[in-house]
Amino acid sequence: MKRSWIAAIAVLIAISASALGATTAGSESSSGTSDDYVAPPAVSCADPIAVASTGPTDDESMSQPRLGLGQDLSKSLSYSATLPAGVYAVEAATHDSYSFRDTVGVQSHEQARVVFVSGGVDIAATGYTTELGDDARTGWALDNLGEITLDQAADGIRVEHYGAVNPAVGPNSLKLTALCVTPVSVDPCANLVEGEAVPAECDPCVVAEGEELPSACVPVDPCANLVDGEEIPAECDPCVVAEGEELPAECDPCVVA
Repeated sequence: MKRSWIAAIAVLIAISASALGATTAGSESSSGTSDDYVAPPAVSCADPIAVASTGPTDDESMSQPRLGLGQDLSKSLSYSATLPAGVYAVEAATHDSYSFRDTVGVQSHEQARVVFVSGGVDIAATGYTTELGDDARTGWALDNLGEITLDQAADGIRVEHYGAVNPAVGPNSLKLTALCVTPVSVDPCANLVEGEAVPAECDPCVVAEGEELPSACVPVDPCANLVDGEEIPAECDPCVVAEGEELPAECDPCVVA
């Protein structure tokens, strides 16, 4: 990307900025700008997917891969992945910095999102990252893009610039410098539907051999501790028998000692 090229489109960007729709950034986001070079923010996962390095010189900042629209920029970047079906937390760090960035005017969609792919088909996507601040040498953002549920395994990740599928005038260039895709442990006992079978691990009355059964799970004998004078439950009366069963001798008035 050359300075003259950026300057030439700056006016077009400023004119069109008010007409562009807003996007929704991830929750728990932080962002900022600086008149000096500031390194990209660090993501929280121990083993992030490294997408790009940057700065502090212009050559390093402009080096590929770089997301954006126009010459030497990529609308999207693809990466192989092995992600079983499940729930994943997604966190992304985005960054843009070069010595004359404070002179290029408004770039209203320096944003990207993360798309999950299975067999060449998109199966899930995050929202867009926070728009980087303008009129400063450095703009940066750290976004918690929320949790994504994959109903099937994903074999690829695509980091996609806002302008890949939305109208956007100008380069809106940036780097996604780090990406976390972290499995989230799901509680199988949460949100159980009434009437459905309860998984064994969620049933407090299912215990390992040798473990004590919780008192709430011990069957109550309805025939124990009956109070004298109260009506005897049918299941506790030995003289109440099912049809076809033999009446106990003590209950037959025709049987005498």
